[in-house]
Amino acid sequence: MTILMKIKGDLLAARKSDHQVKKNLLSTLYAETAMLGKNNGNRPVEEITDEETIGVIKKFIKGAEEAHQICETKGRTEQAAIAAQELKILEDYLPAQLSDEFLEQFVKNFLEKSPQQGKQVIGAIMKELKQNYQGQFDGRKVNEIIARLI
Repeated sequence: MTILMKIKGDLLAARKSDHQVKKNLLSTLYAETAMLGKNNGNRPVEEITDEETIGVIKKFIKGAEEAHQICETKGRTEQAAIAAQELKILEDYLPAQLSDEFLEQFVKNFLEKSPQQGKQVIGAIMKELKQNYQGQFDGRKVNEIIARLI
């Protein structure tokens, strides 16, 4: 079962249980992900890949994190709580994330073996991670680790 089909099933369950935040979030997430297929070759929903769905989920997570920060700084506790709920819901659809320790060890090993230097090595590390661990890491964390180790 693809991630998108899991989202669809959870959306139906949220509608039945009348869970407002989850229902609204998953409805928007499903619709935006489905639009990927329509906008990209008029593909049916069943042909949308998990990688495409993960990309949309990460975009939603970024938006929810920003909304949470803004609401916290402006003292809007109710909206901040909703954004926190949304983050929790969205993170459940991502594959298990690689630990910081694993990422740091991966970068160290790559730097030891790689003849590349400077910005070229950053691109090479990111390419290797995307090929082997798509959707399982945060690019910002990896960039921080690389900057610290170079």
